[in-house]
Amino acid sequence: MDCRLFKYFAGTGCGPAWVLPMAVLLMAGCGPQIPPCYPIKGNVVWRGGKNFTAGSITFQSKTDQEIVAIGTIEKDGSFTVSTKMFGESKDGAPEGEYTVMVEDPSKNVAPDGQMQIKPMVVTTSSFKVEPKEMNEFKVEVVQ
Repeated sequence: MDCRLFKYFAGTGCGPAWVLPMAVLLMAGCGPQIPPCYPIKGNVVWRGGKNFTAGSITFQSKTDQEIVAIGTIEKDGSFTVSTKMFGESKDGAPEGEYTVMVEDPSKNVAPDGQMQIKPMVVTTSSFKVEPKEMNEFKVEVVQ
């Protein structure tokens, strides 16, 4: 086998010494990654305008069920979200259409005292995250 090309790049010949470094270089960046994310902030209010004062908010992609952005609702009703996938986290969410769910922890106790997850109903059925500096949303909760 003619090893001149390998000698040129590796400087050592075509023995096993070049195989591992070359494989590592070729595999760098492989595997799934979070798509580019765009910042999201907003405010959660009850119908009528009173601020929601605690809980969590979830943005669920309408096109890719693996894409979920989650945030905490602060005492003033404000929130930001981040996307966690493949062992990493990015602020914001990828571009696209989302269904939004809000959870009020005070509503998660059943009459028998057991914990239940009960997402609240929001008035807007879809939110669109766009590739821009900041996506701002007002999320109105019906019940």
